[in-house]
Amino acid sequence: MKKLILTAGLFALSFAAPVFAQTDEEAIARLNELGMEFRNAPFDAEALAQIQSLRIPREALEDFTDDDLRHLTRMPRLGHLEISSSNALTPEGFEVLAQIENLWSLNFRNANLTEAHIAALSGIEGLRRLDLALNRNIGDDALVDIATHETLRSLTLDSTAITDDGIAVLD
Repeated sequence: MKKLILTAGLFALSFAAPVFAQTDEEAIARLNELGMEFRNAPFDAEALAQIQSLRIPREALEDFTDDDLRHLTRMPRLGHLEISSSNALTPEGFEVLAQIENLWSLNFRNANLTEAHIAALSGIEGLRRLDLALNRNIGDDALVDIATHETLRSLTLDSTAITDDGIAVLD
């Protein structure tokens, strides 16, 4: 997210402004550039309006960056997102996901996430399903942030660094 600094008199305020794709056309162009498809066809305005579930293919993830996450905010019905094996996405980029109004399911299996990525997800309201399997850098400290998702009903943690003692935070 971009930081804005407002100066008023002797005081300066700093806050993060929401980052959205500028237009549907910009989002469509970038998603097509990445080789992504909807119903075996290139993205178009109809796809942005209709897509409810999105799996970002590994080939696209090679070039997929934090800036590309903002294009997902142009998908008003997006409820399920799947991202795996990405080294380029940062915790700061993940904060954009909270701006996707209907997002209820995240699959980050083997996505090379850290506890900082999980903390960045805390702004997502209505999250019901979270798959973090095979993210070996996620440990017990992440469970404090996961526990804040009161609507969470399904959590997958196999092959992470979370211990039985850490799971007690969720009780």
